[in-house]
Amino acid sequence: MKELLLTEQIASFKENGYLIIRGFYDTKEDIEPIQFDIWRIIGLMIKKYKLSIVQQQYSPENFDSGYQELIKYDRRIGGEVYDVIKQIPAFMRLVCCTRNENIVRQIRESDMIGIGRGSYGIRIDNPNEEKYRASWHQDFLAQFGSIDGIVLWSPLAEVTQEMGPVIFCAGSH
Repeated sequence: MKELLLTEQIASFKENGYLIIRGFYDTKEDIEPIQFDIWRIIGLMIKKYKLSIVQQQYSPENFDSGYQELIKYDRRIGGEVYDVIKQIPAFMRLVCCTRNENIVRQIRESDMIGIGRGSYGIRIDNPNEEKYRASWHQDFLAQFGSIDGIVLWSPLAEVTQEMGPVIFCAGSH
């Protein structure tokens, strides 16, 4: 098993219940293929529903071009996008990547780890939308697979203060 974390990082995780690791994934190899497929899925939904939404040319910065217009037309289409994203190979590769496996093994000091069936997904937070916003929660309560479960979360876009970034409750684990 390849050691990815420093002793101090593991201690911080055990104390606080979370660990922020910047640059953990390779943006070009791991993140951009997912962004590109999301852009393509949005384009397919625009065609499927014969909408007059103009989608910008793909770039990593505008991978979600057309999404806000889709959900403004019909919020249920956003659910379709969500369901399809979870099935794309680029996303599944990220979920199952060796780096994820190694980091969980290292933190849990175990060679026996798993991925809970149906426990992986993608969050889509929409600006100024409160109805579907995920409120404060503990992931274990929604995922009863293991009391030792670890959530690996990676944003596909830069998280800014204006967006209302994820807030951690240190020590709540």
